[in-house]
Amino acid sequence: MGTTLHYGGMIGSLELEWFWDSLTDEERKTITSYSLDSSNSLPDQGKIGRTSASQLIYLVTFLIYASSRRQYDIAETLIRLCENAKGTDLDFHYFYINAGDCYYNQIRRGKGPVDSAIHYYELDVDLFPRYKDELYALFCGQTPYILSFQRLATCYEIQGRIKDAIAISKQALDLGMTMMYTTENGFQDRIERLKSLQ
Repeated sequence: MGTTLHYGGMIGSLELEWFWDSLTDEERKTITSYSLDSSNSLPDQGKIGRTSASQLIYLVTFLIYASSRRQYDIAETLIRLCENAKGTDLDFHYFYINAGDCYYNQIRRGKGPVDSAIHYYELDVDLFPRYKDELYALFCGQTPYILSFQRLATCYEIQGRIKDAIAISKQALDLGMTMMYTTENGFQDRIERLKSLQ
Protein backbone atom coordinates (compact mmCIF):
# COMPACT_ATOMS: atom_id res chain seq x y z
CA MET A 1 0.00 0.00 0.00
CA GLY A 2 1.47 3.35 -1.06
CA THR A 3 1.96 6.38 1.12
CA THR A 4 -0.46 9.27 0.57
CA LEU A 5 1.39 12.56 0.30
CA HIS A 6 0.15 15.26 2.63
CA TYR A 7 0.84 18.07 0.14
CA GLY A 8 0.66 18.51 -3.59
CA GLY A 9 2.88 20.65 -5.78
CA MET A 10 6.66 20.49 -5.62
CA ILE A 11 6.52 20.10 -1.84
CA GLY A 12 4.70 16.79 -2.24
CA SER A 13 6.53 15.71 -5.39
CA LEU A 14 9.96 16.20 -3.80
CA GLU A 15 8.87 14.83 -0.41
CA LEU A 16 9.56 18.15 1.29
CA GLU A 17 6.81 17.88 3.88
CA TRP A 18 9.45 18.07 6.62
CA PHE A 19 10.57 21.42 5.20
CA TRP A 20 7.08 22.88 4.74
CA ASP A 21 5.92 21.76 8.19
CA SER A 22 8.94 23.37 9.85
CA LEU A 23 8.06 26.85 8.55
CA THR A 24 5.93 29.42 10.30
CA ASP A 25 2.79 30.67 8.55
CA GLU A 26 4.61 33.90 7.69
CA GLU A 27 7.56 31.98 6.23
CA ARG A 28 5.22 29.82 4.15
CA LYS A 29 3.58 32.97 2.82
CA THR A 30 6.99 34.37 1.82
CA ILE A 31 8.07 31.12 0.14
CA THR A 32 4.74 31.01 -1.70
CA SER A 33 5.37 34.52 -3.05
CA TYR A 34 8.80 33.38 -4.33
CA SER A 35 7.21 30.35 -5.97
CA LEU A 36 4.55 32.46 -7.66
CA ASP A 37 7.25 34.83 -8.94
CA SER A 38 9.46 32.05 -10.29
CA SER A 39 6.97 29.53 -11.68
CA ASN A 40 3.50 30.99 -11.18
CA SER A 41 2.60 27.97 -9.05
CA LEU A 42 1.80 27.29 -5.43
CA PRO A 43 4.53 25.18 -3.81
CA ASP A 44 2.17 22.89 -1.89
CA GLN A 45 -0.74 22.53 -4.32
CA GLY A 46 -1.39 21.03 -7.71
CA LYS A 47 -0.23 17.91 -9.47
CA ILE A 48 3.37 17.68 -10.59
CA GLY A 49 4.52 15.21 -13.22
CA ARG A 50 8.14 14.28 -13.44
CA THR A 51 10.72 16.77 -12.25
CA SER A 52 14.48 16.76 -12.58
CA ALA A 53 14.84 19.09 -9.59
CA SER A 54 16.35 17.79 -6.39
CA GLN A 55 15.14 18.83 -2.96
CA LEU A 56 18.24 20.96 -2.54
CA ILE A 57 18.10 22.80 -5.86
CA TYR A 58 14.42 23.59 -5.30
CA LEU A 59 15.17 25.09 -1.86
CA VAL A 60 18.25 26.96 -3.10
CA THR A 61 15.97 28.75 -5.58
CA PHE A 62 14.13 30.24 -2.60
CA LEU A 63 17.42 31.08 -0.86
CA ILE A 64 18.48 33.07 -3.93
CA TYR A 65 15.19 34.99 -3.86
CA ALA A 66 15.51 35.73 -0.14
CA SER A 67 19.12 36.85 -0.44
CA SER A 68 18.52 39.05 -3.49
CA ARG A 69 15.64 40.74 -1.70
CA ARG A 70 17.76 41.17 1.45
CA GLN A 71 15.26 39.15 3.46
CA TYR A 72 18.02 37.70 5.60
CA ASP A 73 15.85 36.20 8.35
CA ILE A 74 14.12 33.83 5.93
CA ALA A 75 17.47 33.28 4.17
CA GLU A 76 18.94 32.08 7.48
CA THR A 77 16.04 29.68 7.92
CA LEU A 78 16.48 28.38 4.38
CA ILE A 79 20.23 27.89 4.83
CA ARG A 80 19.63 25.90 8.01
CA LEU A 81 16.98 23.73 6.36
CA CYS A 82 18.96 23.21 3.15
CA GLU A 83 21.53 21.34 5.22
CA ASN A 84 18.97 18.51 5.56
CA ALA A 85 17.89 18.37 1.91
CA LYS A 86 18.84 15.65 -0.56
CA GLY A 87 21.02 16.49 -3.53
CA THR A 88 24.10 15.59 -5.52
CA ASP A 89 27.59 16.93 -4.85
CA LEU A 90 27.02 19.47 -7.62
CA ASP A 91 23.73 20.50 -5.97
CA PHE A 92 25.63 21.06 -2.72
CA HIS A 93 28.15 23.19 -4.63
CA TYR A 94 25.30 25.49 -5.69
CA PHE A 95 23.96 25.54 -2.14
CA TYR A 96 27.34 26.33 -0.56
CA ILE A 97 28.14 29.13 -3.01
CA ASN A 98 24.70 30.72 -2.56
CA ALA A 99 24.79 30.38 1.22
CA GLY A 100 28.25 31.93 1.27
CA ASP A 101 27.08 34.71 -1.05
CA CYS A 102 24.13 35.47 1.21
CA TYR A 103 26.58 36.29 4.00
CA TYR A 104 29.14 37.87 1.66
CA ASN A 105 26.57 40.35 0.34
CA GLN A 106 25.85 41.38 3.92
CA ILE A 107 29.59 41.79 4.57
CA ARG A 108 29.82 44.13 1.58
CA ARG A 109 27.13 46.24 3.22
CA GLY A 110 29.16 46.36 6.40
CA LYS A 111 27.13 44.06 8.63
CA GLY A 112 27.68 40.45 7.65
CA PRO A 113 29.14 37.54 9.62
CA VAL A 114 32.49 36.84 7.93
CA ASP A 115 32.87 33.48 9.70
CA SER A 116 29.58 32.26 8.22
CA ALA A 117 30.62 33.19 4.69
CA ILE A 118 33.99 31.49 5.22
CA HIS A 119 32.27 28.34 6.53
CA TYR A 120 30.25 27.83 3.34
CA TYR A 121 33.02 28.82 0.94
CA GLU A 122 35.38 26.39 2.68
CA LEU A 123 32.76 23.64 2.39
CA ASP A 124 32.52 24.32 -1.35
CA VAL A 125 36.30 24.36 -1.86
CA ASP A 126 36.62 21.10 0.12
CA LEU A 127 33.84 19.54 -1.99
CA PHE A 128 35.37 20.63 -5.31
CA PRO A 129 37.27 17.36 -5.97
CA ARG A 130 33.96 15.46 -5.77
CA TYR A 131 32.02 17.59 -8.27
CA LYS A 132 34.79 18.88 -10.53
CA ASP A 133 34.49 16.12 -13.17
CA GLU A 134 30.77 16.77 -13.58
CA LEU A 135 31.43 20.50 -13.82
CA TYR A 136 34.27 20.01 -16.32
CA ALA A 137 31.86 18.02 -18.48
CA LEU A 138 29.32 20.87 -18.33
CA PHE A 139 32.07 23.31 -19.34
CA CYS A 140 33.14 21.04 -22.26
CA GLY A 141 36.46 20.19 -20.63
CA GLN A 142 37.38 23.80 -19.83
CA THR A 143 38.48 24.75 -16.33
CA PRO A 144 35.40 26.12 -14.59
CA TYR A 145 35.59 29.27 -12.54
CA ILE A 146 34.61 28.56 -8.93
CA LEU A 147 33.76 31.83 -7.22
CA SER A 148 34.22 30.31 -3.75
CA PHE A 149 38.02 30.46 -4.14
CA GLN A 150 37.99 34.20 -4.87
CA ARG A 151 35.43 35.01 -2.18
CA LEU A 152 37.27 32.89 0.38
CA ALA A 153 40.50 34.78 -0.34
CA THR A 154 38.64 38.06 0.14
CA CYS A 155 37.10 36.92 3.44
CA TYR A 156 40.46 35.71 4.72
CA GLU A 157 41.94 39.08 3.83
CA ILE A 158 39.14 40.87 5.70
CA GLN A 159 40.08 38.84 8.77
CA GLY A 160 43.76 39.61 8.33
CA ARG A 161 44.54 35.99 7.46
CA ILE A 162 46.93 36.94 4.65
CA LYS A 163 48.78 33.58 4.53
CA ASP A 164 45.45 31.76 4.15
CA ALA A 165 44.35 34.22 1.43
CA ILE A 166 47.60 33.58 -0.46
CA ALA A 167 47.28 29.80 -0.02
CA ILE A 168 43.72 29.64 -1.39
CA SER A 169 44.70 31.90 -4.31
CA LYS A 170 47.65 29.61 -5.12
CA GLN A 171 45.36 26.58 -4.90
CA ALA A 172 43.00 28.17 -7.43
CA LEU A 173 45.92 28.96 -9.76
CA ASP A 174 47.22 25.39 -9.46
CA LEU A 175 43.76 24.19 -10.54
CA GLY A 176 43.93 26.43 -13.62
CA MET A 177 41.38 28.99 -12.47
CA THR A 178 41.49 32.67 -13.26
CA MET A 179 39.48 35.50 -11.78
CA MET A 180 37.41 36.23 -14.85
CA TYR A 181 35.50 39.19 -13.50
CA THR A 182 38.26 41.15 -11.82
CA THR A 183 41.85 42.05 -12.63
CA GLU A 184 43.51 41.07 -15.88
CA ASN A 185 45.97 38.66 -14.24
CA GLY A 186 43.49 37.41 -11.66
CA PHE A 187 44.83 35.33 -8.82
CA GLN A 188 48.46 36.08 -9.73
CA ASP A 189 47.89 39.82 -9.20
CA ARG A 190 46.03 39.06 -5.99
CA ILE A 191 48.91 36.96 -4.67
CA GLU A 192 51.42 39.74 -5.39
CA ARG A 193 49.23 42.32 -3.70
CA LEU A 194 48.69 40.05 -0.68
CA LYS A 195 52.42 39.41 -0.36
CA SER A 196 52.96 43.16 -0.08
CA LEU A 197 50.67 43.14 2.97
CA GLN A 198 52.78 40.63 4.89
